[in-house]
Amino acid sequence: MKDKRMVIAGVLALVVLLGVIVATVNKKPDTGTQTGTEGGTESAAVTESTASAGSTASAGTASTEKIEPKAAVLKEYTIDSNPLVMDDENGDVIFCGDPAVLVDGDTVYLYTGHDQGVAAGAYVMPDYLCFSTQDFKTWKYYGQVLDMKDVSWTNDDVSAWASQVMRYKDKYYLYFCSWDKTSDGLQSIGVAVADNPTGPFTDIGEPLVKGTFTVTKEGDATASNWNDIDPTAWIETDEAGEEHRYLMWGNNKLFVCELNEDMVSVKDLNGDGEITFGVELDGASSKTADIIEKPKITDYAEAPWIYRRQDENGNYYGDYYIFHANMFPETMAYSTTDDLLDGKYSEPQRVMDVTATSDTNHMAVFDFNGRTWFVYHDGMKQGGFGQRRVPCIAEIKWNDDGSIQMMKETVSGDGFFDTELNTLYSCNGKQLFHDDFSGTTNLSTGEYPTCKVTVGELEGLDEGNGQWVMNASLIKEDGTVSIQAENKPGFFITANDDGTATLSHPADVSEDNAKKQSFRMAAGLADETGVSFESVAYPGKYLALFEGSLYIVSDVHKTEATFFKDAAPAEPLTNEGASAENSLTKLEAGEEELSEVQKGEDGSYQAAVSPAADAVKVKVSFSDAEGHAVVNGAFVDNEGSASVALEPGEVTPVVIEIYAGNGGKTETFNLELKKDYSLVAYDFSAFEAVKTLNFEDQDDGAVTTVKGDPASVKDADAALEYTEGVHGGKAAKLSGTYGLKLLGDLSSLGEAYSVSYWMNPAKILGGVDPTLALGTFTPEYWINVTHTDRGVWAHAADSWYDNNTNGSPYKAGEWQHVVLTVDNGKVSLYLNGKAIVFTNRTDSVGEVPTELTSQEGAAIYFGVNGWDAYFEGALDEAIIFKGALTQNEVLALTAGLKEAKDF
Repeated sequence: MKDKRMVIAGVLALVVLLGVIVATVNKKPDTGTQTGTEGGTESAAVTESTASAGSTASAGTASTEKIEPKAAVLKEYTIDSNPLVMDDENGDVIFCGDPAVLVDGDTVYLYTGHDQGVAAGAYVMPDYLCFSTQDFKTWKYYGQVLDMKDVSWTNDDVSAWASQVMRYKDKYYLYFCSWDKTSDGLQSIGVAVADNPTGPFTDIGEPLVKGTFTVTKEGDATASNWNDIDPTAWIETDEAGEEHRYLMWGNNKLFVCELNEDMVSVKDLNGDGEITFGVELDGASSKTADIIEKPKITDYAEAPWIYRRQDENGNYYGDYYIFHANMFPETMAYSTTDDLLDGKYSEPQRVMDVTATSDTNHMAVFDFNGRTWFVYHDGMKQGGFGQRRVPCIAEIKWNDDGSIQMMKETVSGDGFFDTELNTLYSCNGKQLFHDDFSGTTNLSTGEYPTCKVTVGELEGLDEGNGQWVMNASLIKEDGTVSIQAENKPGFFITANDDGTATLSHPADVSEDNAKKQSFRMAAGLADETGVSFESVAYPGKYLALFEGSLYIVSDVHKTEATFFKDAAPAEPLTNEGASAENSLTKLEAGEEELSEVQKGEDGSYQAAVSPAADAVKVKVSFSDAEGHAVVNGAFVDNEGSASVALEPGEVTPVVIEIYAGNGGKTETFNLELKKDYSLVAYDFSAFEAVKTLNFEDQDDGAVTTVKGDPASVKDADAALEYTEGVHGGKAAKLSGTYGLKLLGDLSSLGEAYSVSYWMNPAKILGGVDPTLALGTFTPEYWINVTHTDRGVWAHAADSWYDNNTNGSPYKAGEWQHVVLTVDNGKVSLYLNGKAIVFTNRTDSVGEVPTELTSQEGAAIYFGVNGWDAYFEGALDEAIIFKGALTQNEVLALTAGLKEAKDF
């Protein structure tokens, strides 16, 4: 990947850039005890800072400038559950990630980056924020302590990645990282100085450690643009009375050094008069290098945090703990060593799994009031996700051998807060659990953020899966609650449109979604000692359990809609007098609920549907009006309907289960919804086929092409090979060493055009390997269709367009039909006749470049662009149209009703 495409100035940060995080523990430097000050200052004092040359120069002093403090935003509030901080002076949620902590006397200061991203994968963090507490319950919010606009050496002003604040000799030092225009655009470590813990902090005017300084050799597979992130610091005096000021940082790589007494320059450990860098695996140590790259800890990702235990007198003892994020998505782990500079680091021990709402994590570990605390982040708040995070807390529990017990993310802080936990029991006396699920694996996958986790009478699960917190509802209306899972913070029981009730995260901040996750509590419909939960989104419908699964149903089902808090009913409730019989009397399927349903010889039912439809309504009627049906998992009352999404294949199976009034199942029917392409009305008369490529033992004008330097794509001296085509005949075979230029002059296409092709990938690569690329690469006016979950990626001048999909929708070893349409900047992507649903937008414009086709040298390529991996596999029936095809024309091509030879 070309370097400059990895930095999407202020708007787009790649998913790999995930989690930059930071940490901080501050101890009294000369005795090892925590330092006391007048902490808790509410107004920021005038800031002076003394600075020196960064990592590439010896210590020196830089000029500083007094600045007037910015007005502090001070707000005080009390909390009683995770997350630790709640909202700003306007009542809006404060999203902030990468928590770091400074203990200063009797006050705990919490520093965070300010998350303002609006889409998964895009970090927008313009500044650093500060909060304080003396009891973890009442918090003060001070607002901004460092604005990235005031840091002169950064590429942009929205990349306030992980930081940590240290106190030393009555000054406060904020170590941070950001993209560095003075270091080839790499990430670098910076430092800013203040007279007070609440700032304002003033940057020293240059990086403390430049990203270019820690670059090793070319071809290093672990090298990236963001190796130099996530600083953590530590100060202590050793047994010989010598003071040490350590700085550690790194993503994928782990770097460590000592600082001079000025705290803003690297110490010349070996006294050779210059600052040097070395890799321990190549023999470097503190005797030969001043910044040392340590051997990588197994699965180490980023976010190191240094910690050491203290005895009752405040003296440090035992090994150092290096907490860090492991793998991706990120778990939390720690390693130990007896020497930060030259010691061997132990294999990591995991202490926290991936959280349910963020694919990154970052911890701060510190002692306060005789206990050890672990602050981390997740995306649990409404509207939160991996780029809109909040800090949470858990307590570290030590084993006798110094190892640490596993911690879980919880609403209650695992008992830290006075949070009431409830259990719920059904009318049958069985406890209500949510199904087990791991943390988010990728913010663009279909598993997140909605999840739709099963809730019901489940067995064999951890007791935490059956603990619930009755929160004030998301709609903030008296008498209503939102039911949150204790061990999956941010996940609430949700009333879905299909009549099911599942566990989901409220990434959607709309009022409609908040209503779906809010319920009115009332006395039990069937037993007033119990409780019933009426849906705010669907008045008159209640949470109810049928066959062990949770639904939203009408009050005709009183027994199943009655629950019991914290204890099972003395006797199970029954539906006395309810019918045990029920039968299907009518079945309809179709967009208008009118299509005739035919019964086949095997007893199953069939209905023809248009391939253009995304879903079909299935309507049922039955003899017992107090009974119900379940249609592909959706709850349906008598004469009700369920919307069934059509699957990608030709047939969508539907299972219809009929239940009697007493809850017993009486009948099961199978329905097949078959796509009928004769129902597709297509018309290509409005679309000119500018170029068709059949590849029948000929190149049809396609030119074998290789990537040159990032400024151009050059013709290759390669002969086109052939393989079996999608509809018989031949197809172009690409070996993975070159691609094809399909069309070299785009001027006739204008601003509305389509590219249709069949492809059979031999493999699905990572990164942003291209299947289709359009435009020019210098200057950058291009559209890229990729195999990965990026979907469609485009660039023009300073604007970026990035639409993700639910994971990679493509499959290796199969023919699949792909169509890209562009209509005056609006893009659509179709796979096998269906429009791909994009999960997020990370651009500010919302369009692909309209001026792309008018650029000199603009072309359409398959399997190659200026930078990325080649496509390997087969290509057939490529057609380039003038005009944006509609879905009906796309369906006609997918079904083979029209082929390339027909144009």
